[in-house]
Amino acid sequence: MLYGDIGDWGAVRPEDIVRELMSAEHEGRRIDVRINSVGGEVYAALAIFNALRSSRAEITIYIDCLAASAASIIAGCGRPVQIADNGRLMIHRIRTETFGTADEIRTCATEVESLESVLVDIYARRTGLAPEAIRATYFDGQDHWLTAEEALHLGFVDGIFAAGDPVSDAAATPRQICDAYTQRYLNSLNTQISKSKTTMLNQLRSRPRFTDCADEAGALARIAELEQQAAAADALRSERDALQSERDRLQAENEELRQRQQQAEEAETEQALSDLEARGLVPAGQKENARAMLRADKAAAMAYFGALKPGRRIVNELEASAGGEDALEKRKEEVRKKLGR
Repeated sequence: MLYGDIGDWGAVRPEDIVRELMSAEHEGRRIDVRINSVGGEVYAALAIFNALRSSRAEITIYIDCLAASAASIIAGCGRPVQIADNGRLMIHRIRTETFGTADEIRTCATEVESLESVLVDIYARRTGLAPEAIRATYFDGQDHWLTAEEALHLGFVDGIFAAGDPVSDAAATPRQICDAYTQRYLNSLNTQISKSKTTMLNQLRSRPRFTDCADEAGALARIAELEQQAAAADALRSERDALQSERDRLQAENEELRQRQQQAEEAETEQALSDLEARGLVPAGQKENARAMLRADKAAAMAYFGALKPGRRIVNELEASAGGEDALEKRKEEVRKKLGR
């Protein structure tokens, strides 16, 4: 809605319009732009002009009452334009105020003339008239007021729509007419907002949690209560997630300690088995059994093997023999002597 003066000091600021336009593009492909303005800053109007012209949305411009001066530039952005049957379009030369040296004033005048050439080109493209005709007709220093029929006939707009006249005084100034249309539009918006609030309240009351809400204040209080409950639930979920994370960390640490303890016990078992083998308490063929006994109950296994007498292995006897004497025959001879044979 472009209602009011155009520029950083007015109600219609380029940055606001561009922001609203981008938001509207995300919500839908069709956008209606409504103009009711006596004009304002040319550069601000050109910024809005460029934003509307480059938009990817399907834009239709409605002149609800007045598109004067800089506002008429926006209407020429190349989009379809509809004007109210009692609307007005006003075109004139750029007006500015400046001060400074003669050179500075001449520089300003040159810039204004250059900017007017841009506007002449915009109006020429919009109407199909020659730039020279536009300059000669509308840039002669006078204000040129066009009725809806004249604007349509000359090509400044594409159509006319019916609109009730909010001002009965035929002597009303353009500013008074513009303000009256603005107030009527704002009143219609307030009515729509009121209806929307009623509809929304009825929709809320159709839900179980809002059936006892008598009015908007009650609904808002219930929403605040639900928001508090949601915040509490979020806090509990965060606490739960933190506890789960701590549990996972402790489980990982416990598993690491268990593996380390198991590795240490296995190392002790192997060392004990090696010692038992060295002492001749575990025959080679009983090594796996001895390992199983040590793993099952190390203390009991060590007590069991400690009670055994070291075995004499033939290989050790053979290695201990001197002079190459047959150890087996020597042993047989000892037995015979003891038996008296």
